[in-house]
Amino acid sequence: MRILFQSHRFALLCISLMTLGHRVSAQQPPTNPAPDERFKADILVIAPHPDDESTIAGYLARAVLDEHRRVAVVVTTRGDAGQNLVGYEQARTLAEIREMETRQALSSIGITNVFFLRMPDTFGYDVSDVLRSLETANHGSALGEAVRFIRLTRPEVVITMLPATVVGENHEDHQASGVIATEAFDLAGDPTAFPEQVAAPEDRL
Repeated sequence: MRILFQSHRFALLCISLMTLGHRVSAQQPPTNPAPDERFKADILVIAPHPDDESTIAGYLARAVLDEHRRVAVVVTTRGDAGQNLVGYEQARTLAEIREMETRQALSSIGITNVFFLRMPDTFGYDVSDVLRSLETANHGSALGEAVRFIRLTRPEVVITMLPATVVGENHEDHQASGVIATEAFDLAGDPTAFPEQVAAPEDRL
């Protein structure tokens, strides 16, 4: 396992999933649903808000357009607590706009597999409390969804936020997305974690 830290706000969790893949295939029955090449990703980005993925947009564009890598993005919130400088939309309506804009922006550089966990946006720069963010998001439910997307995309590299407070990075939603991403990575290869995701289809005849 290698962890590389970028100079900006994202942490690069460059973790080879080859070992994970061998472990999964050796311990579990066929997944339900079976692996689907339409969703296979070389790189999976797990970002906290719409627009946070844009901090590494240059790298992602190069990965897709120059290196021909498959990239998928999971955004943990929809940014409904954000400020709107170009219109009057707020809350849920603003979230719909931000989700749409994120999908459109990423599709312009060839990234079409974009998923949202729809965790609440806590707007946590004033009081940064990662435990509050995780509690508000229903930690277990959000973790299960993150595990499902890692199993679905089967990435070689996961890119996410730092899970701990550092100088210049103290947003609780950012840290929560890093916590969930690292926990999901650890659990994705464990067939006893969220076993309904990897159970063989039931014979209903």
